[in-house]
This record gives sequence, structure tokens and C-alpha cells, in this order.
Amino acid sequence: MKIILAPHELKVGDVVTASRGKPESIARLRPGDAYPLQHLPIGTLVHNVELRPGQGAQIVRAAGTCAQLVHKTETFARLRLPSKKEKDVPLGCLASLGRVSNIDHKNRVIGKAGRNRWLNRRPKGQTGLDRTHWKKKRV
Repeated sequence: MKIILAPHELKVGDVVTASRGKPESIARLRPGDAYPLQHLPIGTLVHNVELRPGQGAQIVRAAGTCAQLVHKTETFARLRLPSKKEKDVPLGCLASLGRVSNIDHKNRVIGKAGRNRWLNRRPKGQTGLDRTHWKKKRV
């Protein structure tokens, strides 16, 4: 049993397939299936994408994110990343279909400064210019 990133529409008991070969049918592709970019149609939303074949997924893994397959050439596929940047990835790289779950992660309200400390986030310090506003030298 392997641990995967959960796609948005995946439910308990759903069967997920992963293969370096061609899928049986493009119509049977389900969220969570992992196939090489060369076998996916243009416009597909993918996540958990490898940068080199066999190296393991490195990009588009955060909660609620996905990349879109924009263009394919003979050797590379162009993906539009969540940052709106476009990146060329070799066609042999695996990508999981769909969007990562927990889409509302970015809308969570922290509520107070202490909760940020619970999440191991240090307070944002002031820059030197902001710190000296009350003791500026007079000439």
C-alpha cells in the first residue's frame, strides 16, 4: 500500500491506477490516476508532477493546487503552474489527474497571533526603517 496525495473528488473505497503505459481509455480517467504526460489530453488538470522521469513528484503538491497541460511537443509538455508561470517538463514524467484536496486551506482564519506560534511560524519582525520611527535624529 502506498500513500498518495488525495485528489479533490476522491472518496474512500475508490480505486486509483498508476502506470507508465498508456491508459485503456481516456474516458475512463479518474481523479487520482497517475499517467505520463504524453498520454494525457491537452487541457487536463494535473497535480503531483515529476520534473524528471522516475525521480518522484516535486511540483504542484500544495493543498488545493493544480496545473494545466497547455501544450505538447515531441519531447516536452508545457504546464501552466498555479503561479501562472509555464514550465516545460519531459513527456515521460508522471502526473496525477485532478486537483489536490483541501481547497479551502487558504481561507482558514488564524484568529490571533498565538495560533501562528502554534503552527511554528515566527512573528514577522520590523525592518530597520520601521523600527526607528520614534527616535529619528534631528539635524
